Amino acid sequence: MYRQITLALVATLAVGCSTSPDRANDPRGGGFFGGLVGVTRGDYTARKQEREDALSSIHQANQGVAQDNLTLEQTRQTQQEEVGQLKRQVTKLNSNVRSLSVQVANLQQRSGSAEAAQLQRRVGTLDRKSAALKGKAVGGDTAALTRQKAQLEQEYAASLQTYMALSDAGGTGESKPASTGLRDMPK
Repeated sequence: MYRQITLALVATLAVGCSTSPDRANDPRGGGFFGGLVGVTRGDYTARKQEREDALSSIHQANQGVAQDNLTLEQTRQTQQEEVGQLKRQVTKLNSNVRSLSVQVANLQQRSGSAEAAQLQRRVGTLDRKSAALKGKAVGGDTAALTRQKAQLEQEYAASLQTYMALSDAGGTGESKPASTGLRDMPK
């Protein structure tokens, strides 16, 4: 009788060792002999390897996400620096335009010429545009804001040239040194 039980036990273990791993074999559900069969067939090792592979792929995905976050943070910082520089440039342009506006108003009072009045209107428009651009510089498309700033800088330069020509001529615009710049300014 002991011989028959021993033979049955050995046969069960031999059958368990001779087959491939069964990942569906849960060692908690098979009892002692089920666990022995699972260990001898490699079920435990296969399940362990599968979980280690899954954990490794999760770690790789986390490293990829961390790298993406680092790249995004660097991009955000670069954009913040660009926006900060653009704000400073727009603030300086706004200050220059306001200063020119005061100078043109003084010239208009002194001379009362039509050219000075036209320049005063142009500078007033430029002042409103630069103030609007300063409000836009808080965020948004930096490339578009940079183009707008460059256009306003051109308008400012043309207005300054006109102011210089009118102030050299005493506000009358009679001496024509180069160009008054009014025709060169975008409308």
